[in-house]
Amino acid sequence: EEEEEEEAPTIEKVIEAQTKRGKKGYLVKYQGKRGSSWEPAGNVPEELIAAFEAENEENESANAKQAAKPRGRAAAAKAKKQVEEEASEDEKPVRRGRKAKAEETDGLLEA
Repeated sequence: EEEEEEEAPTIEKVIEAQTKRGKKGYLVKYQGKRGSSWEPAGNVPEELIAAFEAENEENESANAKQAAKPRGRAAAAKAKKQVEEEASEDEKPVRRGRKAKAEETDGLLEA
C-alpha cells in the first residue's frame, strides 16, 4: 500500500496581512478552493506579497485623502462656524432660512 501525497494548494492571492509575536502572516485565497487561511510569510510567493502590498499602499493613500474631508452634520456645522468666525462683521455670510426670511419680511411690512 502506497500513501498518496497531496499536492499543496496553489495560492491565488493575498487578502490580508498581520504581524503576531513578531512573525508576519498572510491571509490567502487558494485557487479552486473556497475559503481562506493564514499562512506564514515563508509559504507565500514573494510576487503575491508584493502585489498585495502595492494594492494596499494605493488603498491607504486613497483612504488618507478621504479621511481628510470633514464628514457628517457636526463636521459641516463646525466648518460653517469656523468660516463665520473668520469673516469680519461686514463680511459675514447672508443668513438663509425661515428665521432670516421672517426678519427680512418684518422690515418690509412696517414701511
